[in-house]
Amino acid sequence: MQYAVLRWFSTAVLVVAMVVMSPQIAWSQLPGQMQQQQKIQVSDQELQKFANAMEKVKSIQDSAQQQLIGAINDAGLDVETYNKTVKQMQKAKSMEGVQASQQQVKQVQQAAKEVKSIRTSAQQDMQKAIEGEGMTQKRFQTIARSMRQDPQLQQRLQEIQQN
Repeated sequence: MQYAVLRWFSTAVLVVAMVVMSPQIAWSQLPGQMQQQQKIQVSDQELQKFANAMEKVKSIQDSAQQQLIGAINDAGLDVETYNKTVKQMQKAKSMEGVQASQQQVKQVQQAAKEVKSIRTSAQQDMQKAIEGEGMTQKRFQTIARSMRQDPQLQQRLQEIQQN
């Protein structure tokens, strides 16, 4: 039971961290970042779809960030206290190892429920936005990873975004 609660809080912290980061940083942290990618072929049409999807994803991320901060604040916490308490809860073998009042723990638990709901909703919305542009999530992530390593692809995306 304790392991499940800790895993749940771990997910909540990760979501807050990812959503609070800028989209460029978040995309640079995608799985497989240590692997060298070969240049991929991306047509102008597909890059336009990617740009459209990325704009929608960023909007969803921005909205989710505000919702997450709001949920944490509504529980009577600030983001720093929430993250600090969650980290302590993850590391502690029992609640005695957590340097927080019972009230703070209850507040974190309350916020974590809302964080999970916001996270799930944002993930679903981002997937719909990507698929709504005619892309798979896998292809979207592949292009996003390639953006970090391919200056020409980055330049092409910038040109599309400026038009």
